[in-house]
Amino acid sequence: MLPFQSTWATDSAQLRLHNVQAYGLVPFPLTDDDIKRMHGDDERISAAAFAKGVKLMVRLANEFAVSH
Repeated sequence: MLPFQSTWATDSAQLRLHNVQAYGLVPFPLTDDDIKRMHGDDERISAAAFAKGVKLMVRLANEFAVSH
């Protein structure tokens, strides 16, 4: 599991080159303004969105670990 893998084109390209099945996930709730700032000098998300995304990633990692 990677800490962040978006659903956009390039994030999983290196994994797919090695035949690793990869799925994009944006765990942080993003507003339209967040997306417009992406990769800009003022790129940021709210603390609440960050906390929600971390909570989701921890839950997914725990569920995966228990099921395998």
